[in-house]
Amino acid sequence: MSDGDLTNSAEVQIEIIDTTAPRLMTSLPESSATRVSLTGEIQLHFDDNMSASWSSEIGTSECNGAIHIRESGNQTCVEFSVGQTQQEDGYAFSLTPMEPLKAGTEYELTISETVTNFYGTAIAQAEKLTFVTGQKDLLITEISSSRYIDDNRWVEIYNGTDETIDLSNYQLVAESIELENYNDGGTKVFPLKSQLLEPGEYIVVQNEHGPQTWQRSVTSSNQLMLVGDGQFAPAWYISGYVELQNKQGETVDFVRFGESDKAPATPSEWQESAELLPVSNQLGQSLVRTSLLTDTNSISDWQSAAFFTPGGNNDVLCDKDEDLDGIPDCSEQPGGTFAGLPLYEWGARAGVRDIFIEVDYMESNDAGITPHKPALDKVKAAFAAQDIAVHFDVGNLYHQTEGLSPEQHDLGGGEQIPFVQTTTFASSEQAPSILDHKAKHFDLKRRPIFHYMLMANSQEADGSGGSSGLAELFGNDLIISLGNWGLNLESELMTNVTYNYQAGTIMHELGHNLGLYHGGNENTNFKPNHFSVMNYLYQLSGLSTIGNNEGDRYLRRWFRKNENCFPEGSAILNGPTDDITNFVIDYSHGKNLPLDEAKLDESKGLNNPNSEAIDFNCNGSTSDVLVDFNLNDDSENTSILTDYDEWSSLILNFTRFWSGANSGHSHQTTEMRPKRSIMHTDIQLVHEETAPPKAVFEQIKHWSNYQQ
Repeated sequence: MSDGDLTNSAEVQIEIIDTTAPRLMTSLPESSATRVSLTGEIQLHFDDNMSASWSSEIGTSECNGAIHIRESGNQTCVEFSVGQTQQEDGYAFSLTPMEPLKAGTEYELTISETVTNFYGTAIAQAEKLTFVTGQKDLLITEISSSRYIDDNRWVEIYNGTDETIDLSNYQLVAESIELENYNDGGTKVFPLKSQLLEPGEYIVVQNEHGPQTWQRSVTSSNQLMLVGDGQFAPAWYISGYVELQNKQGETVDFVRFGESDKAPATPSEWQESAELLPVSNQLGQSLVRTSLLTDTNSISDWQSAAFFTPGGNNDVLCDKDEDLDGIPDCSEQPGGTFAGLPLYEWGARAGVRDIFIEVDYMESNDAGITPHKPALDKVKAAFAAQDIAVHFDVGNLYHQTEGLSPEQHDLGGGEQIPFVQTTTFASSEQAPSILDHKAKHFDLKRRPIFHYMLMANSQEADGSGGSSGLAELFGNDLIISLGNWGLNLESELMTNVTYNYQAGTIMHELGHNLGLYHGGNENTNFKPNHFSVMNYLYQLSGLSTIGNNEGDRYLRRWFRKNENCFPEGSAILNGPTDDITNFVIDYSHGKNLPLDEAKLDESKGLNNPNSEAIDFNCNGSTSDVLVDFNLNDDSENTSILTDYDEWSSLILNFTRFWSGANSGHSHQTTEMRPKRSIMHTDIQLVHEETAPPKAVFEQIKHWSNYQQ
């Protein structure tokens, strides 16, 4: 019988055996990381309780420890201190370099097999991680080409550090020109404005010079900064220099080119070289820093680029554009990019002319404002028939799942923007211009490649229905303004009208961007033999069918409800009320022969080899020869109205266009070509449009009421 007292004791020893090899779960920085801090900690997180016995063997300069860090290609390792932390899911080490790492340098971090867990089980295999440190300060990364004395030259600056930087602490120094009479202004300092530049971000800096509408729009951009006092502008041609200084006047970065012998304020920031690169004097080119990771302070960091890439990576080092679409061929090859944009993944192909269009659209329930996929597909198909690939980007409007979808017109850029009653190319506080919207919503690095199309409400001050669109000529911006037209999707008929009106208007305004006038190569409008969506006669009505009532658009326009030729209740063949598959939009191939108003033979119709007769004067006869007959309701009765081969004359390469057609085709027009770069002010000559007659709006109302 026990008395309850403990009379014996036992000692039990338990040994935990862990033979599972530990793994490195995460590292900060990750392998292949860039812009790594020069002074921050390096963290290694293992999935096991690790032994501390080998930790005293790391962090030496001998490179023989269990973990060591060294500059790639260097035999000496970085000394660092070690911190250890027990965590619920493992063990973490913090490695802190004793001295700052070198800027813009690749390092290797090696974890040897002598690293073990608490039981002595080694990691499964040695690990080697690489990373590149950030720069010590801002870098100049691109300098624009210059051709004319009044060019608005620009400089691209990159934050390659791991810290957010306030640009107001910096200034540009360069030679200058005096803006009033363009005399030499000598060396000038151009302070930067207050703006935060995050790690890995770019800013393009250029002078506060150009149209006020454009200058106001830039205030909405976080990728573009205007500097200067309105009196002087930075200047260079094939020779010159650009210096970035801090506010103390110390050189942060410097580059000189051509025959310049300028030295930086801090002499060590530039190494002498026997030969310097010139900056090109051709539009759309630049001088680029070839690597964001190194800076030798010499011209060896730089290369001439045939294609500028403002606001993005300098990743285009080829000089070919064989298909003349403005996109370098190397960016249209597998893996090819342009300023970091994956154009090949988005559908661009070398040997195929490509057109990229970002579509922003205002928030509205108006069916005329929201872009409709059948309308975009119709335009895309019209170009595809001529071996031109159009790539629309409306963002996730038709594609709400994760990722991008070129087939659904989702390249990640287009978006819905706030509704504004009035939009034109001019601006005011109450009515921002298309450029204001573009500066806020359009990625700057897209500018050399993408057109910007804004689906807006109206150009009228009161927001009422007016002109269907407005576009730059030989430019890259276009407005579609079909708001308050009464368009809707409430019936099959009105759905057809809405889709067809959008398709015709989009292709019409895009045609102006591509260098087309209302008369092809001239402004003469309503030429019935000019068989093109650029012609007001066919923009909203679609093209007629040669040999099958081919004059119906002409007759409806000028003789609506005339019993002789277009009696009340008549309809045009394959018009806007028909299914979009039957509606025809096209640019002209120039196949129709001229029509001479001084002596007009009705029996020849539109003067196509397959034409039928047209009763042009609507007197019931189609065999008249009309004398001095005004076919297109202009002020001339004796004009010779011509067709024009528009497809052969398109200018796709708006970025590199100065004057004349770079495609080898000549536009036969007496109008002066604008000599402006899209990076100069991004505002080109705008082609004037007029509002349609009241009959168009009355017809839409009639169609809507007809279906109710």
